[in-house]
Amino acid sequence: DDDNYISRANYLRALESNGQFAEAYEQLQELLQRFPFAAHQIPSMVRLSIATNNHKDINDIFKALIKVHLLPDKVKKALSAGLGMFANTLLKGGEGMPAIEAMKKALTTYPNSTLILRKACLLFAEYDLKREAIGLLENFSSKKVSTEDFNEIQLEVLFKLKDYKSILKEVPNVMNGHITKSSIYEIIIQTAVASNLSENRVLDIVDKASKAFPEKKDLFNSYLVKESSKV
Repeated sequence: DDDNYISRANYLRALESNGQFAEAYEQLQELLQRFPFAAHQIPSMVRLSIATNNHKDINDIFKALIKVHLLPDKVKKALSAGLGMFANTLLKGGEGMPAIEAMKKALTTYPNSTLILRKACLLFAEYDLKREAIGLLENFSSKKVSTEDFNEIQLEVLFKLKDYKSILKEVPNVMNGHITKSSIYEIIIQTAVASNLSENRVLDIVDKASKAFPEKKDLFNSYLVKESSKV
């Protein structure tokens, strides 16, 4: 049986390496039926479920493992990422609340993932769940990420929540600091226009942004054109 398992597992890895995801998915299903306690195959199950759009499998795996307290970190991380993908699939299908529940499961499964935290913050903000989004932001700030990375996600969340007042407090820091992420300028410019900041102040921000990222000058200016065309 050991030799049978090893040969099947090797065949599975070969199929996945060759991009034959549908065949690998079927092979893994057979493998787990023959060897149901092969928990170390769970990351493969998650990867192949994502690759073959069988996202519901990930939720089923979560239900099966919810009572297991000593799962390896590798399994937790894969399951958390899979649940995050499942949440995105639900969201695209218009199932907002189930998507939020799936994202909460992703967070509890592997709370150390800043990627999942970021996605969860934006998902909650998308559905105007301000308290949940802000609570997660506070959790995010305790992670080992750069200040600018945190500022970027914070501004994205606040922008989705339409909390323009809080975003405008960052304008002096943006104007006086060295910003290395063009997305921060994009949010600040759009917020400044939406908040009816004076034309001169908006143009000053656009000018600084364009000097920092000359290749995105047209994009920055497009926000002004779009907003003025609405009037």
